[in-house]
Amino acid sequence: MTTGLNITGSEAPQPIDITFDSRGDRLLGLGVVNAVLRVLSLGLYSFWAKTEVRRRLWSFTKLNGEPLLYTGTGRELFLGFLIVFGAIFLPMILIGVAVAMLSSNAKDAVAIYQVCLYVVIFLLVGNAMYRAQRYRMSRTLWRGIRGGLVGSPGAYGWMYFWTLALPIVTVAGLALLTAMLIGPDVGGVIIMVGLALGLWVLPWRANKLQRAMTDDMRFGDRPFSYTGTSGPLYKRYLYAWF
Repeated sequence: MTTGLNITGSEAPQPIDITFDSRGDRLLGLGVVNAVLRVLSLGLYSFWAKTEVRRRLWSFTKLNGEPLLYTGTGRELFLGFLIVFGAIFLPMILIGVAVAMLSSNAKDAVAIYQVCLYVVIFLLVGNAMYRAQRYRMSRTLWRGIRGGLVGSPGAYGWMYFWTLALPIVTVAGLALLTAMLIGPDVGGVIIMVGLALGLWVLPWRANKLQRAMTDDMRFGDRPFSYTGTSGPLYKRYLYAWF
């Protein structure tokens, strides 16, 4: 597979030829070994398995004939998992248990806590995706030049949140207001229309997020430039919707 990319600098953009050797048989043996080791280690080997797959995929990818080099390690992924679990997921679990035990109306309190928890998790998803991509870029070398991601995980996380939450909240609010003023049947119709509009927003959202991510990427001091539009995505999304 061959494609093109522009890496811009102080001068005119220079085209970069990207090729990828997509032969699946080159990963077949590795997949079998990783599967066996995951079972034997009760899943603990997953971090090292993922690292080895990335090394192979990176080596299959060539920019102007030079392969990429992935320098990440399974140990780094494992330590990152422990940090996220200890700093985020474990406190969430403990707070949920405390709410259930200390509240006089445990059922309602737990329900409210779960709603708040879902919102917080949704806010953190985009942040986590950006940090994961920043890690992968920082462990990617091309001709000895290290990649990077220079933007804000918080800003990307907020964009990831509002680009989906705003249409949902808007439609839900209109449906509730309509149901109160006119009737529940009309409110239900608005919800169905809103769901269709929400699906229609997804290609635009995917393109906007990809643009934000790509424009923050660097190789050395050269920024990436993204020129894609959401138009061509709609045809591909239609297949999934139908």
